[in-house]
Amino acid sequence: MASGTNTCPFETHSEIGADPGMLMQYSGQGHSLEGFRFFFYSDEGDPRAPAHIHVFKAGSEAKFWMRPDVQLAQNDGFDAKTLRKITAMTIRHRDQLESAWHDYFA
Repeated sequence: MASGTNTCPFETHSEIGADPGMLMQYSGQGHSLEGFRFFFYSDEGDPRAPAHIHVFKAGSEAKFWMRPDVQLAQNDGFDAKTLRKITAMTIRHRDQLESAWHDYFA
């Protein structure tokens, strides 16, 4: 899933962070996501967890379920104000994020 003519909002990265399991990073397609990285892991378990997205910035990480509503699943380091901001961004981009999830894991 390389970037280029692909309209998918994810692009392949092999060197994101220290964890080689991080495979996809949200590119935002020109929209500012204020330094937050939106991604999913290439190995999401067996059976695979329902569609969700991980968000990383400055050593903090959170996980959000995408359906039925965007909902915080796990938080490691973000304060409440930042979580509200991330939740709003996830809601705004949910269709693109979820589409990329399903395309990748199909």
